[in-house]
Amino acid sequence: MFRRISPYPLLLIFMLVILPLPAFAISTLSISSPAADGVFVLRGVGLEAVSGLQISVSYDSATLSNPRIALGSLVSGMYNATNPGNPIQVAIVSTTKAISDTGTIATITFERTGASPGRITALTGTLIDLQGAKVAMAQPIVIDPPGPSTPAPGQQPGNPTGTGNPTGNTGNAGTDTNISATGRTATATTPSRTVAGTVTFPSNETPANETNEPAAIEPEPQIETAPQETPEPQGVEGEVPAEESAAPVPEADETKAPEPEATAQPAAAPPAAAPPAAAPPAAAPQPVQTVLERFRVFEGERTVQNQVALFHSRAVQAFSQSPAIAIADGEATVRLTISRLAGDKAPNFTFNSARFVSLARSDNGEWEVEVRPEKDAIKASVGMLYNGMVQELPLTVAPEANVAPNKSGDITEADFQLFLKERGTASAPKFDLNGDGRRDYIDDYIFTASYLVKMEEKATRKQGAQSQAPSPLMGEGWGEGEKLAQASPSPPPPPIKGGGASSRWELNLT
Repeated sequence: MFRRISPYPLLLIFMLVILPLPAFAISTLSISSPAADGVFVLRGVGLEAVSGLQISVSYDSATLSNPRIALGSLVSGMYNATNPGNPIQVAIVSTTKAISDTGTIATITFERTGASPGRITALTGTLIDLQGAKVAMAQPIVIDPPGPSTPAPGQQPGNPTGTGNPTGNTGNAGTDTNISATGRTATATTPSRTVAGTVTFPSNETPANETNEPAAIEPEPQIETAPQETPEPQGVEGEVPAEESAAPVPEADETKAPEPEATAQPAAAPPAAAPPAAAPPAAAPQPVQTVLERFRVFEGERTVQNQVALFHSRAVQAFSQSPAIAIADGEATVRLTISRLAGDKAPNFTFNSARFVSLARSDNGEWEVEVRPEKDAIKASVGMLYNGMVQELPLTVAPEANVAPNKSGDITEADFQLFLKERGTASAPKFDLNGDGRRDYIDDYIFTASYLVKMEEKATRKQGAQSQAPSPLMGEGWGEGEKLAQASPSPPPPPIKGGGASSRWELNLT
């Protein structure tokens, strides 16, 4: 007797073979406008261990304009930077959080032109994990809203497939192009609004494998075989060919004379050229203790001298801030100078509680990043992505606070001592400068920062702009570059073209 074989296992195997790769759980991005009202939802689909996203969204400027970006719950609490240009740039990164979920990354609201619901022309992105390595990503999905009900003369409207496949739009989608950060243009070959691509993170990262790679890049292996033709010459600088030089070898063995043997060695030298030694791995980023953190962990006596000393640098860092203390009034800017970076390519930056203003490189090779801290910020930082690692560069900022006891705006050491002495009670705290209902180390930090800035302003008024006498902020222990400029400050670095006042994810001068 023959046992009847169930067809279901065979059917399952058949379905697994013919299913497209995106049907499996691979991280990807999607964008759509469910209501066709100019509001597009950018989503992460099946993200796995993703801690950084760099996304570029291009749109039809004839039908859409003035994009406004609101980040979604999926990336809540992560560093972010957005640039509402065309293409729209969205950069999100975290040094501690990894996303393994599906949800809304951002909602982009456009102003529509005419009756058209608008269309997205390209969606590209790159995902990284906590170690800075790229995460494999399936082809991003673009679902354009349905167009006007009246088709154009001589054309038929695209018919959805009815199966939920986002590639149902036809038309002229096959002519779209996608430009990656390497400058190579790949022409889409499928009649779909789905576009794939990458934007470079740190330069030494290996790109993640992508699905549906265009066949146009297949000739690349030919480049690898070309250098193999160079060691073909039979002789080197007129020496005897290898076939003739092989004959005297037995004689060299009989006479045991090493000198003739040494003269024949150079013939084999050219192919023995060793590849250049790999560069030593970059040092892992080191956490930098902020001034606010020093106030939090301080356990000594709270005196004027001790409070001021907490603002002094413990060691010279590879970056410096000017001015050393920034009052976050929403207008003032801070210049961060970064040194000890090899190469000419700018690193990638993200901004937390600060807005990008400009980026330049000085004559001695230092990178100068100018940012504007958000109003009333207590914590602000610049994240630098370099060699596949993230280094957080904290800024010393404090909210604007009226700490002067009189209308003149001047403050004295006696006023500082009174502040330290009068703390109030738990139910009625005195000098609650940040308005959180408590008198704690944060209030001490804000008062000390304001005191030092006021003393600097007072010294400047008395001494004049050309004075070279040390200021209160230049006490013993300040690190190089953290001192405030005494003379007239150098002009700010020229802003990058197109930078404006918006934050940028990748700021490359090349």
